[in-house]
Amino acid sequence: MFNRVLRCLTLTKKPLRWTARRNCRPAIEAQLSACDILHTSKRRFCTKVGKISEEGETQENLEKNVTISVSGEQLQAMMDSDPEMEKLYKVIQLEVEVMRQNGRLIPKELKPQHWLQLIRHETRSARSRYLMYLFKLEMTQENFRKKKELARIEREQKLQEHGREEVDQMAYRLFKNTIFLRIYDTAMNRFYHSRMMMAKIHGPEVIIDLGYDKHMTVRESSECAKQLVFLFAENRVLRDPFYITFCNVNKFSVVMEKFYRSVPNANEPDFPLEIKECSYTELYDKKKLVYLTPHCNTEMTEYEPDSIYIIGGMVDKTNNQPLSLAKAKKEGLRMAKFPLDKYLLWGSGSGKRLPLNHVLRILADIRTTGDWHKALKHVPLRKLERPLDQLQTGKVQFPPQTPSWVNTELQRKRQYVPTKTKIGHSLNTSYTFRDRQKKSS
Repeated sequence: MFNRVLRCLTLTKKPLRWTARRNCRPAIEAQLSACDILHTSKRRFCTKVGKISEEGETQENLEKNVTISVSGEQLQAMMDSDPEMEKLYKVIQLEVEVMRQNGRLIPKELKPQHWLQLIRHETRSARSRYLMYLFKLEMTQENFRKKKELARIEREQKLQEHGREEVDQMAYRLFKNTIFLRIYDTAMNRFYHSRMMMAKIHGPEVIIDLGYDKHMTVRESSECAKQLVFLFAENRVLRDPFYITFCNVNKFSVVMEKFYRSVPNANEPDFPLEIKECSYTELYDKKKLVYLTPHCNTEMTEYEPDSIYIIGGMVDKTNNQPLSLAKAKKEGLRMAKFPLDKYLLWGSGSGKRLPLNHVLRILADIRTTGDWHKALKHVPLRKLERPLDQLQTGKVQFPPQTPSWVNTELQRKRQYVPTKTKIGHSLNTSYTFRDRQKKSS
């Protein structure tokens, strides 16, 4: 599913700009940078999309973010300016060669960004784990290429077998005679993107705040980028999608570098996604902004059409600080949270932090239906005590039950058995289960 989403996002076709010059007034022709045409009734559709200036990768940005792809010339320039780095590079080269001769799992090819990442690791064990990760990644890609080649050979063999068949009547199957027309991915992308452009003019907007790069590890940043890709893919197929804007963006961060790998055409001027380096307070009125944070006390009761909701673009698996709450208070913005405690029985040990794409789906359902029971079905089941289909209306009430960690033997402990002492008085003495077994035998 994820590979198909990436393919659909990559094969996006640019809208026709000549439609804007033909159907729009000359006075606003210069202001139009995107236009899409799918049907005669949509020829008047046009909108303005801000262009994003392209900036080159400087050496300073490469040093801050070691996951950005670098060339061999850039790596050599960095080592020429730092003799200690060049010395460490030669030591690591020898270390990798020794590990390969000893039969360790080392990838066949190491790119310049991989060497740069190895230099950043301070310990040998960290470098060994990173090389193991690269080896597994290389094997995964190689297996994928082999499966793809086998599928291609099988497909060609089936086509040759069908071609040798002698049939008196016309063949009705795929690639032959059929009454259905194929709808290509480019046509579907143009249709989905046109609705997102209409959301820019008439529909709601959602802001993703990506100003948390320094609070996330590399693994959390990679997970955040993956959630952003799912967020965009799930939003574009909604019947009434949001128009998404990324704010406080650092183009050289790990999040954006991973995001651009999955969506390489996100920087194009006619792509239905705005990527801004400035803050949302410079683009919108503060009175309309509402920051969604799980740390505030104000619960969201209904969707406000005039408000613009902000979702914090952060994956905080290790950092439990209320960063979004502090940021919203500092900027003087309204805050709200989903009424999770009112409609769901949260599981023990699960944080009330949801993936970014799930937050968007909940926001979309509460906007269209107004029903929290339906909207909160997007909450992952791993975070709940019971499945969502067993939830009752209103506050969930479950009968008291014994905790799962209490087994049968622990339940039967501390049962008081009346016995008589030497003086004949009855005395309650506590016995365990094993003691009673010994006494009965």
